[in-house]
Amino acid sequence: MQNSLFKKLIFSIFVLLGSIWMICYLISLIPGNASDFYAEDSNTQIINNQAEKLPVFYFSVLPAHSTEDISIPSFFPNFKWNGSQNSFQMTIFQTLDLVFGNSSSNLTSIRHKIIDALSWTFCIQFLHYFLLLIISIIIGKYISNNSSAFSKIISSFFLALHAIPSFWLASLLIFIFCTQWFLFPNSFLNIIENSVWYNLLHSPQYFILPIICLILPSISYVSRIYSEGLKKATQSTFWNRALSTGISSSKLTNLEAQPFGLISIFGWFVGIIPALFIGSVIIENLFSIPGMGRLLFHSISIRDWDIVKYILIFISTISILAYLLSDFLIRLVDPRMRKNEN
Repeated sequence: MQNSLFKKLIFSIFVLLGSIWMICYLISLIPGNASDFYAEDSNTQIINNQAEKLPVFYFSVLPAHSTEDISIPSFFPNFKWNGSQNSFQMTIFQTLDLVFGNSSSNLTSIRHKIIDALSWTFCIQFLHYFLLLIISIIIGKYISNNSSAFSKIISSFFLALHAIPSFWLASLLIFIFCTQWFLFPNSFLNIIENSVWYNLLHSPQYFILPIICLILPSISYVSRIYSEGLKKATQSTFWNRALSTGISSSKLTNLEAQPFGLISIFGWFVGIIPALFIGSVIIENLFSIPGMGRLLFHSISIRDWDIVKYILIFISTISILAYLLSDFLIRLVDPRMRKNEN
């Protein structure tokens, strides 16, 4: 097991380095920068001009006709060595040192912007997925243990919510609960304090509707994969053999069937860990939540590529760590994985 995880760790490091190079390269190809929107700010123009002079990698591949040496055939590419002063190396060092520099739009610290946005996103997403897991496990267990018409109605209802686009569902709930019934605020623009924990304790009404909009579309999928895991366990050969020993069905479900459902949950866990830190671009913009999704959308809209670059690197890092963590948890839960390695 340790040998397999070590190989995956080495592979993940190379994937991360390749992702950083790809992010730096693609951003270098995008025309325009923040100075297009803040042309009157001379300092912003200086920062962007300095950033544009840096090559992407240690070497560049120039067109074949660009070489002046006639002894080299024209079909060979011309390699140009750029040295250590390149965007790839500087980005890696700045990421390791957690010193991301200043934003090109308003010269504020990129690290502070990301940390402030991350606290909002993590708080809302943690509450979202925590409540989602509890509700989905309860519904999934009920659906797997009951084949009545009521359980089918519940399953069909949440499946219909899953099919509704998130922006349409959120807009509908805002219209009903905010503009018609006035039960919840429709925006975070009216908050006074910037601390997410202060607002969560003193103004929890702001968080109710966004969390509901995040939970409702996902209940059908999570509860279904959990119930399918339980049904797979109850239909296996060991289930009847275990029941013949006199163990009750409810106790056997907790001891034997639930790990099968949790294996599917851990597979789904890979996708939600990045969402814990990245958030939802649609929901955060509809409710004006100052989180990572809104920061990414706003930075792209004003062409602040410095912030976009480090947010994308953060997404790549969290996604790779989530892959490793999920693989480790699956090996702990599923004894078949450990047996195959031995």
